[in-house]
Amino acid sequence: MAVPSRVITGTSGADFLQTVQTSLVNALAGKDTIVLTNPGDYTNAAGGDDLITLSASKGTATNSVKGQDGNDSIVFGTAFSVQSYNGVLKGGKGNDSINLGSSVSLNVANSATITGQSGN
Repeated sequence: MAVPSRVITGTSGADFLQTVQTSLVNALAGKDTIVLTNPGDYTNAAGGDDLITLSASKGTATNSVKGQDGNDSIVFGTAFSVQSYNGVLKGGKGNDSINLGSSVSLNVANSATITGQSGN
C-alpha cells in the first residue's frame, strides 16, 4: 500500500474533510468528520472525537485508517461496496467503535488489520 501523494490537511477545529481523488487526510485535532470515497485513501485523524466513514464503491479497498486519540467512530458506510477490504484500520486511544452500514457486506482479506487498540 503506497501512501497517496495528494494531501488534505484539516485545522485544529471541527472540520469536514472529504476526498475526491485518492488522498491522505491529516485531520489534526478537533471533532472532525472524514469521508474517504476512494479505495486507496488514507487518514490520520489525530486527537478529537472523529467520525470516519469509508464509502469506496469499487475494486479492493486498501484504506489505511488511524483514529489516533479520542473517541472515534469508524463506519463502513452504506455506499461501501468493494470486492474486499485489504487495508489497515486502527482506532487508537479512546473509546472507539467500528460499525458496518445496514447494507454493507464486508469481505476481509487475510492481510487486512482491524484493531481497536487501547481504550474500550
